[in-house]
Amino acid sequence: MTEELQHGFKKVQTQWVDDIGAEVVEYYHPQSGGRVMWVNNDDPNRTFGIGFLTPPTDSTGVAHIVEHSVLSGSQKYPVKDPFMHMMKTSMQTFLNALTFADMTVYPLSSMNETDFHHLMGVYLDAVFYPKMLTEEKIFRQEGWHKELFQPEDDLTINGVVYNEMRGAFGDVDRAIMSSVAEHLHPESTYAHESGGNPYVIPELSYEDFCAFHQTHYRPDNALAFLYGDIDIDRALAQINEGYFDAFEADHHAIELTLPTPPKGRTKETVYYSADKQMSRETDSYLTYTVPFTSAQDKQMIFILQLLGDVLVDAEASPLQAALVDTGFAEDVSAYPSDGYYQDFGIVVENMSADQADQIVDIIEKTLRQVVEDGLDQSVFDGVLNSREFYYRQAGGSMQGITRGIQMLSVWRYQDQPLDGLTYSDELDYIRQRRDQGMFEQLLTDRVLNAETTQVLVHEPKVGLFRSQDDALAEKLAAEKAQLSAEDVQELIKQNESLRAYQTEPDTPEAIATLPQLDLADVPRETTNIPEEILSNNPTILFHPQATSGVRYVKLAFASDDMTREEIPYLKDLAILLGSVDTQNMTYQDLDTELMKATAGLGIVPKIYTAVDNPDDYTVQMEVNFAALNPKTARGFELTTDILTKSLFTQKQRILNVFKRVKLEMEQSFEANGHQAALGRVRSLYSNPSRYAEELSGIGYYDHLTHLINHFDTEWETFKHQLEQLNQRLWTQSRLTISLTGESADKDAFYHEVKEFIETLPVGETVVRHSMTFDFSNIRKEAIITNSNVQYVAQGGYFPATDYEAPMLVLSAILSKGYLYDLVRLQGGAYGAGLTISRTGDMTAYSYRDPNVDQTIATYQAMSDFVANLELDQETLNQFIIGTMSSFHYPISPDKVNRIMLTRYFKGSDKSMIDKRLIATLNTTVADLMAYVDLIRETMAQGYTVVIGNEQQIKQAKFAFDNVRELKQ
Repeated sequence: MTEELQHGFKKVQTQWVDDIGAEVVEYYHPQSGGRVMWVNNDDPNRTFGIGFLTPPTDSTGVAHIVEHSVLSGSQKYPVKDPFMHMMKTSMQTFLNALTFADMTVYPLSSMNETDFHHLMGVYLDAVFYPKMLTEEKIFRQEGWHKELFQPEDDLTINGVVYNEMRGAFGDVDRAIMSSVAEHLHPESTYAHESGGNPYVIPELSYEDFCAFHQTHYRPDNALAFLYGDIDIDRALAQINEGYFDAFEADHHAIELTLPTPPKGRTKETVYYSADKQMSRETDSYLTYTVPFTSAQDKQMIFILQLLGDVLVDAEASPLQAALVDTGFAEDVSAYPSDGYYQDFGIVVENMSADQADQIVDIIEKTLRQVVEDGLDQSVFDGVLNSREFYYRQAGGSMQGITRGIQMLSVWRYQDQPLDGLTYSDELDYIRQRRDQGMFEQLLTDRVLNAETTQVLVHEPKVGLFRSQDDALAEKLAAEKAQLSAEDVQELIKQNESLRAYQTEPDTPEAIATLPQLDLADVPRETTNIPEEILSNNPTILFHPQATSGVRYVKLAFASDDMTREEIPYLKDLAILLGSVDTQNMTYQDLDTELMKATAGLGIVPKIYTAVDNPDDYTVQMEVNFAALNPKTARGFELTTDILTKSLFTQKQRILNVFKRVKLEMEQSFEANGHQAALGRVRSLYSNPSRYAEELSGIGYYDHLTHLINHFDTEWETFKHQLEQLNQRLWTQSRLTISLTGESADKDAFYHEVKEFIETLPVGETVVRHSMTFDFSNIRKEAIITNSNVQYVAQGGYFPATDYEAPMLVLSAILSKGYLYDLVRLQGGAYGAGLTISRTGDMTAYSYRDPNVDQTIATYQAMSDFVANLELDQETLNQFIIGTMSSFHYPISPDKVNRIMLTRYFKGSDKSMIDKRLIATLNTTVADLMAYVDLIRETMAQGYTVVIGNEQQIKQAKFAFDNVRELKQ
């Protein structure tokens, strides 16, 4: 008897998975060879995704460019950018596409069921029937093209992915990881850069681009996943009809190239691009890597991750002690394998290349000592607890996305997707063998006696990118010189044709093909988060949630009485607490005990600005942790020890910690410079933003740099200041507490909190006070880094009382329409946007942008765009719907304390938010037109910060008041 199919699908298995508390159902589509996994639970944040195995065979970035391009129009939805249309007009809670080293994933989620199926339809049509196969301009826009608009101009390369990867390759960590894979696994899939090497991307042809899609984007090379409260019959029908049922399985599997790593011991020197302040004596890296296992051995992967934590990453790890504490390096970390090959690796950061051999000797000597003495069982137990907490909480409010990628991550290697969702058996296996010598034997067999050992010394090379750019410019100049006048005109014509394609609006008929929600589909109230006030002295807020036995604690200590000079010391203190000894424990033991009892302790200064008044703000030092019920008391004990008994006497340890933080900040400015630029712009005119800049932005970076450079002479003063600040800060009178836990656990939780409070001194009451700053005359600043691209931010301020709810819609229109079209599509930047805040900030920004002048001119013309905006109410309603994820979003227990404490300090509540929601829903075209003068006047203030490439900044015509290097 033939088994009945459900929309072409056969149900393969149904299995309850304890580790995620859900039923998982697997479906197989015999005709096409496609598979679907459904995690069936009651989560209203419904999730869909589809992933394809896309191993690269070169570094042209074809998989990455295809990922961008399939979302630029399709057979059923022929608009130029259905992805951005849905970003503008849907209630999506996640909408993205991700290129991994060997697979490409298209995930989405929405809490609105109709919207969820709309998004599913758009993504299915995009991946299987993209317009890019017949429209080469999409490839040229998203990938690369030779750009020329005037005969006398230089010939250049432009394209969204091209510029994205120019920025990505400025990240030292990424460059190092790419070098390791290329040298340890030559001739393999992972020797190639799936995202694309910007100096190789122009080798990709349109024909090869199309062929890659046709070969890889088919159901028998895909896994689709569903998660949450899904109408499975409707979902399977949608996946089948016109998509899976349009394909026949061809049974020619896409294969990874997986040669055995070359045997032997190698040592090589490679180079990464550096600025002129870096040297091989202080800024080199060393990677020590050996093949350990493959992605198909799940138990060994868990063991590999555990060994990385115990031996390298934990503060009490032997390699931290051997390399960082002794001054050989500023930091050491475990190499993060991603792909089929799972390698054991050590990354030694900021060391001298001349000491490479000595460092390798120390690594191997230390590992041999570990084998002889055995793993530190206390650190082992701490790491194991930390890992279990991580697996238990994976994904938070976006669990559907996380669970889908977990299944894809094992499916891509021909394993069962279900294996990606479980962890208890592996952790039990490890626990049972913790003291049986198994790990020490694996360390001996697979690391110390490995058949393949690779040592790479990564030396900084000043101007490496510049020399590559110069070589490319010479090549393009020579190519242009060989062109005839007719060829030049033809190239100009191609670029004008691309620009016309980008600027031509979609036809009403094309737009009408897109699925749409109605305003009536939007709930008129936000999700209620229950809250009880357990105490008023100090204030203790409790939020009952289903937390599976996890308690979440957030402690806020008022810090409004800081002097101007003390501001950066708040951040210094937050960095050092938990990283230095206390009267009772070494920092290594402290780190271990925290891992045993909690999911980690976080300390960070936060600024909360009152609703509608940017000059009324409060500064809080926040301490937070999460722990299972039986371990919360221990978490409070450790918190007390850290806050009240920390010692600031370990001069070299403190210097090492600060150097590590400085390095992390520099890497962050390269990777996410738009955030730094936005903060810096606002700090030029806003009091709370200026405070924030000196707590966490470039202002704090300057403080840290000065402190490190003058550490010996300023040590005693610094130490005294820190001790005085720490002594007065942690008191009952400053304290506000937010708790999240099970309702039935409230009384026991409260009892432990009260016991913790009693361990603190009472202290003096702190009156809320907002500091006022004197601002400099600088309005236009450029900050030079080693980046290949720019981050361009510009803005100003307006009276906070002028803020109105429709401004949220206005910022969406300008971000996802005007700026997206001009800065991203036409300008080639990876991203752009505009923020308009309730505190009176209006700031535009770009991300990985090849331009300066063009982008600033675009910002200045925003008011003209709004003045000439042709928008009917029906179209506007779609933009309004697109802003609703600001009000309707998934809330997981780990986010509740942050949400509710933010409301508390800002003076906001659910009723105020609901009122703003209704006002946003009622936005009219007339509301938007009324903001033309406000936009023009605010942006005319011209507060500007550009972070990025020296050559581009110095060639810009824009008149900066101040040009400086990041590293001073």
